[in-house]
Amino acid sequence: GIVWMNKAASNMGFTWTTSLTCLHFLFTYLGLELCATAGMFERKALPAMEVIRVSLAFCGFVVFNNLSLQYNAVGLYQLLKVLTTPVIA
Repeated sequence: GIVWMNKAASNMGFTWTTSLTCLHFLFTYLGLELCATAGMFERKALPAMEVIRVSLAFCGFVVFNNLSLQYNAVGLYQLLKVLTTPVIA
């Protein structure tokens, strides 16, 4: 669903991939806040440097996935995304 919507937006001339990434992060944050408020999980304190490293890696992953989707067909995008795990493991 979301991959096809992102690709459709890209095909219709939406070129602000970074803005799309920020929008994804905003909705993820809001969803997690809602879940935490509903008691679905408990927040846990972690050292800031540990969180920053993981956060930067995740941001890079999302940015490059969105760029890949912008320049490649959906089938190739999904294939490359699935192959990421065996390549880095």
